[in-house]
Amino acid sequence: MAYLFVYGYLMRGCRQHNKYLSGDKYLGKAIIREHTLFDAGGFPVAVLSAGIEGLEGSDVVVGEVYEVPKERLEEIDIYEGGGLMFGRQLLEAEMFTKREYEICNVYCYIWNRSINGLEHLGSAWREKI
Repeated sequence: MAYLFVYGYLMRGCRQHNKYLSGDKYLGKAIIREHTLFDAGGFPVAVLSAGIEGLEGSDVVVGEVYEVPKERLEEIDIYEGGGLMFGRQLLEAEMFTKREYEICNVYCYIWNRSINGLEHLGSAWREKI
């Protein structure tokens, strides 16, 4: 099993959640520090914010953490562009449950293309896309 952090259309209530994650265990809301979101033409993409003028590592990405079988990661790799658009990276997340705060290692899909010309969303992508 693996922990997967999702921040876009794989989140609960979004269009790809039921196809990929509806049967997996939801662990809680979480943030990933030093990353931010951009609009890549109708969908959010996470990038490292260090080195981006005006952000310099200060932003966070808000999302959800699921416990998934490792085979599911391979299915989601394909959905996320098979490595051409996103790379699956192991990152540290801060997860919040009803009674606890926990730091855990999660897999997250990070944009591996240029952000030139993309609109910065910060953490609030649902309101802007």
